[in-house]
Amino acid sequence: MKTKLIPIVASLMALSLLLSCNKAPSPSEPGQIVFRTQPKITVDVQTKASEVNQAALVASGFKVSATTGEAPSENPVWTDVAFSKGSEFFQASGGKWWPSTDPNYHFYASNITLTHTAGGATVSATNDVDVVCAYLPDPNYNEPNTLAFKHIFARITDVTLTAVDDYTITNISVTITPKTGGTYNLRTGADQTDGTGWSTPTVGAPVTIANTTPGTKSNDLYLVPGSYTITAEWTATKGNYTKTFSGKTCSVDLVGGATNTITAQLSGDAREVMFSVNVAAWEPHPINLGNYGQ
Repeated sequence: MKTKLIPIVASLMALSLLLSCNKAPSPSEPGQIVFRTQPKITVDVQTKASEVNQAALVASGFKVSATTGEAPSENPVWTDVAFSKGSEFFQASGGKWWPSTDPNYHFYASNITLTHTAGGATVSATNDVDVVCAYLPDPNYNEPNTLAFKHIFARITDVTLTAVDDYTITNISVTITPKTGGTYNLRTGADQTDGTGWSTPTVGAPVTIANTTPGTKSNDLYLVPGSYTITAEWTATKGNYTKTFSGKTCSVDLVGGATNTITAQLSGDAREVMFSVNVAAWEPHPINLGNYGQ
C-alpha cells in the first residue's frame, strides 16, 4: 500500500520579516516546501561581515533540518537541506514532504551549515560571517509555517569617549578581547541574547575599539554575546598636571542580535572609569515576503 504524501508549505521571516498566509494547499494537491518572496531591500555590506538580510537570503538561500523526538534524544529526519529560490519560490531540490500523519517535527534553519545533535541542531559560527538562525519546535502540520531568523552574534558599533572636568585627554587606548565564534545550539540559544547556547568559544586577539583622542570611533565588530572586560589607558593633562592612567578595566554585557554602543567619560582624577553600554535593535529591515495564493 502506498503512503499518501502531503505537502509541507512553510514561510520565512528574517529579523523583522513579516509573512501573511492566506490558505495552505489542499492535502489532495501534493507539492514541495516552497517560499514566495518579494525583495524590498538591498544587501548592506559592512566593514567586516556582510549583514544577512532578506536580499542576502534571496541570493544565497538557507539550510533546514527536521527532527523528531525530544531533547536530549532528538532523531534526525533530514539534515542541512538547502532551500534556494526558483522562478517564484524557495524550494528544496527534490522536495520535502509531510507524512500522512503528523510526525511532530522540529525545524532548524540557518544561513550556514547545520549539524545534527540529539540535543538540538548546531552551527559552527565564526564572526567573518553574519549568522542567522531559526528554531521552530512546534510547526503547524500541513499548514504554512514561519521561520523567525535572528542574528546570533552581538555587534559593537560606536564607542564614544568624552573628556570631562576641563582635562585634556590624549594617548587613549581602549581594547576588548572578543570571542570570535564557537558552537551554537539553535534550540538552547533560541530567544536568548546573553550567550546562552554557545559553547567552545574561540578567543581572538585584543581589538582597539576607540580613537586615541576623545570622540567617536565607528566599529562593526561581531562577537559572541555575553560579559566582556574592557581595558583602558589614557593621559590626562590640566595646566602643569599630567598623569597617565593604565590598566583600568570595566565589565560590560554585550547583547546578542543587537548593536551595542559604548560610552565613557575620562578625566584626570583617580576615580574609576565606567563604561556604559546602550543596546539598540539590529538595523531595521522590514520585509514583506508576499502572500500565498488561494
